[in-house]
Amino acid sequence: MTGANSRRFGLSTRGSYRPAQPRPDNERPDAFKAAYEHLVQAASRLIDSERVRADEDPELIADQLWSCVHGFVTLELAGHFAHVSDPVHERLQALTVCVFVGHGDTLERAVASHDSVRCR
Repeated sequence: MTGANSRRFGLSTRGSYRPAQPRPDNERPDAFKAAYEHLVQAASRLIDSERVRADEDPELIADQLWSCVHGFVTLELAGHFAHVSDPVHERLQALTVCVFVGHGDTLERAVASHDSVRCR
């Protein structure tokens, strides 16, 4: 759901959704820190639930998921998926399933998890 919410935000605020730019002072804005911490906590819950390997780094998982969703929304805003009838389910979910399986989830559980969100 975190990825879906990020996508909704990006699509609804097209003018403010842009590539992350480095700041001269290397300081991250508070909103970025809060969003990132939320994602790290979600990754920690994945590890605790044994959906992914116990030796995984929550920050690594968070970085990969953030990159997936940010890249996807950037491409979607640019019209790259205009020919796809359901880009979230036909492209983004396939990508995130691969990330979760790479971290130790099973293909069946990852797909079932996405399907359960799709039905909501």
